[in-house]
Amino acid sequence: MRIVALFITLFALDLSLFSQDSIPKGIMELEVLQKPPYSSWFVPEYDHYKLNVKALNRCRKRVNDKLRVIIFMGTWCSDSRREVPRFYKVLDNLVIPEVQTKLIFVDRSKDDGNGEATKYQIVKVPTFIITNERGKELGRIVESPAQSLEKDICRILNGEEGK
Repeated sequence: MRIVALFITLFALDLSLFSQDSIPKGIMELEVLQKPPYSSWFVPEYDHYKLNVKALNRCRKRVNDKLRVIIFMGTWCSDSRREVPRFYKVLDNLVIPEVQTKLIFVDRSKDDGNGEATKYQIVKVPTFIITNERGKELGRIVESPAQSLEKDICRILNGEEGK
């Protein structure tokens, strides 16, 4: 009987890990990812990612203060844990400041609590959206890059989206 009770208790605790209530949602600052508990995966992934600087040099001249970047991610998502730190490293190399970015956490149902995910029709995370200053979408990277983050971002910045 004790074993059954223990199993039921452990199973109930395990289900609590998947509760939507414990998943952070909404607009966040980058520094949230740089502190525990998220720093345990954010910092190593950021530090160990090898940039393709040659690819970034192809689009560096297109970077300006009018670009905006919206990042939708889930802290529970392995793709987000891999790609978001790498994406920030690319942004840092391109010198796109944090004031030009918006980081939005979503839960497993892709709800951010503010309607942004619905507005941008977010189905998978991470989703990286690059817009102009008026909010016109220039392009997006969904879940993982087609070629690489650097090449996909350059394709968007150089107006080659969809080609």
